[in-house]
This record gives sequence, structure tokens and C-alpha cells, in this order.
Amino acid sequence: MCPAKEIYKVEGFDACTEIERRKDWLKNLKDDEFLKEIDSCGLPPKALAVDVGCGIGRRTALLAGHRRVGSVIGIDIHDALLKEAGEYFRVKRITNVRLMRNDAYNLDIADQTVDLVRCDSVLWTTRTPLKVLGEIKRILKPGGKFILTNHDSTGVEHLSHPPYPRAYSEFSRKFNSYLKSCGADTFVGHKLASLCLERGLKVLEAKLESSLDLGPLSPAKVRQHWSFVEEWAPQLLEKGIVQPRTLKEAKRAYGVWATRPSLSLVRLKFKVTGCRP
Repeated sequence: MCPAKEIYKVEGFDACTEIERRKDWLKNLKDDEFLKEIDSCGLPPKALAVDVGCGIGRRTALLAGHRRVGSVIGIDIHDALLKEAGEYFRVKRITNVRLMRNDAYNLDIADQTVDLVRCDSVLWTTRTPLKVLGEIKRILKPGGKFILTNHDSTGVEHLSHPPYPRAYSEFSRKFNSYLKSCGADTFVGHKLASLCLERGLKVLEAKLESSLDLGPLSPAKVRQHWSFVEEWAPQLLEKGIVQPRTLKEAKRAYGVWATRPSLSLVRLKFKVTGCRP
């Protein structure tokens, strides 16, 4: 089974919560920056683009509307997210997107037919990211471009201030360790460029983007973060990874820490752009 499927099939997974969290996250993204990123790819007219991990389709819609893009294939493995995306395209009358339920290990797309592949925050869910990159290389035309992005938890705890409270820090380490045992890697971001080179892809640019939240997080952001944890809570408790009291104390500690007036919270995201030689 694709590890991403395991992540989305956790007991207690709430598709509605996931959809709302993605909507909240997308509010912080700037559409003009995204479109400039596509501009920089130098796509041919009527390009075919593939959005691996399209989710609820908001960025897919922007991609479909780009002046150089003729059609887009949006791929995800979660039916509820694809349904939300399809409804959004219907309301917005976007007709040049085809949605496909597919995992990233076996893309149902012909060899060397794609001009651009976008893959945002997907590789962290995969046990073997090299296989996913192999699929991206396979479907790209020679010279076809790719854009990979992924957040990275490396050093975030040490860069943020005040330091994580002990109860949350200890829980976070156990949680990340369990995610990794399920095939997820929250530290994959800084490995992206190296993995691309290993797979034989050409890296044109690799950069680290950081953001800084100053002051207390909004209640919506606190809920957004903890809702992801709560999707995994039944498994964590059932397998004895944490105890109910530990989970409760971690949630309380995070809530207090995240709403401190002096909070400085660092987020790291790595982005790699390149092409198939």
C-alpha cells in the first residue's frame, strides 16, 4: 500500500477537517507569486501540466488558467479531496482540468508526454521518494520542467523562541518517529535536490524559503496544527506511543506556547525546480 494511503486512512480521519485545514493554509499563499513561478518555467504554448497531490484544487485551478497551459491533470489519492476539487472547478467553470485518483508511485500517464510537473508537499508522505521522482522523470518530455516543494521540520524547534515546552517537545519527537515508521518523513525537504540528482534529473534552482510568525498564533492556526495531530491520536493511543494524559498535556502546553505574545515561530520550506535532461 502507498504510505500516503496509510496516512489518509488513519482511524478517525476526518475529510471535512482536512479540507478546511487546506483552505486555511491556502489563504496565506500569494497567487501572483505562484503565477510568476509558472512564468519562469518557459512553457510551450498549450502545455500539459500535472499537479501531483492536487488536494482541493485551488492551486490546480491557477495552473489551469495560466496563459501557457492548455490542460492540467490533477492527481490525488483521496476521494473526498478530489470531490471538493471537482465541485470547485464546476462552480468556477474550469473545463481544462482532468482529475485522476492515482498514487504517486504509479502515475497513469504515458511516457514523455508532460511539459510541467508540480508536486507540492507530497514527498514527505512517501517511503521511497526516489520512486516518485522516477515517475516524474518518466512522464516528463526531454526538457520538461518540474517544481517540487516540501516543508521540513529540521531545526524548527531550535529556531523558534521561546523553546517548545517540554511536554510538547517530548510528544513531538514521539509523533515524528511514529510518522516515519508509517512511511512519512517530515524532514525530507532538505533532501529534495540531492534526491533529484540521484534520480538523474537536472536541478536548475534549489532554495530554502523561511517564514516567521511573530506574536501569538490565531485560534484558527492553533486548531489547524492540532487537527492534524488529532487525526493520528487514535493510533498513537492504541499502539501505546503516548498515553491519554501525555496527549492532553502536550495539547495544553502547545496551546499556551502558541499564544504567547513574544512568540517567534520559524517555518522552513525547500523548493527545487529543474528539468528532465
